[in-house]
Amino acid sequence: MPVVATRDETGTIRCFENRCAHRGALLCLADRGNAKEIACVYHNWTYDLQGNLTSVAFRRGIQGKGGMPGDADPGSQAPRKFRVEIFCGLMFATLSEATPPIERYIGPEVAVRIRRVMKEPVKILGGYTQVLQSNWKLYFENVKDTYHASLLHLFFSTFRLNRLEQKGGSSSAAKAAATPASP
Repeated sequence: MPVVATRDETGTIRCFENRCAHRGALLCLADRGNAKEIACVYHNWTYDLQGNLTSVAFRRGIQGKGGMPGDADPGSQAPRKFRVEIFCGLMFATLSEATPPIERYIGPEVAVRIRRVMKEPVKILGGYTQVLQSNWKLYFENVKDTYHASLLHLFFSTFRLNRLEQKGGSSSAAKAAATPASP
């Protein structure tokens, strides 16, 4: 789901779906930037930095013709908003109100490791974007799947960068902490 992350007028970080509530067009086309409001390029519906709909073009029509019905409430239309938490300078967002707070969700074992790495604020030195015209799983599985690397990419096994016998795994404590409790 494409999202927009902003700092509103008070400095609060907000996150909402990058889709206009009217026809689903992308609201933000650029990867980053500064704006006081966000306008859909398709029909010029305008949103504030919290993701609230603030203006509808031609809402009342032109010279008494067209427009929305008088009882229309465009303010009730808005992109889906995320609940946002900042943990050690990292932003986490969810659409679910049932998701526990991030620190409880990741558990103490993972939280301590994040705190160790994120002692100082992150400073972005630059950026790099690579567009892959493919299903997202192709990228994820090729980057995170070490099993195929040792079999298909001889460089890894030749220089012992990746070995079938190397240790790895997941923490059962972190997994248990991340599993929501039954009501």
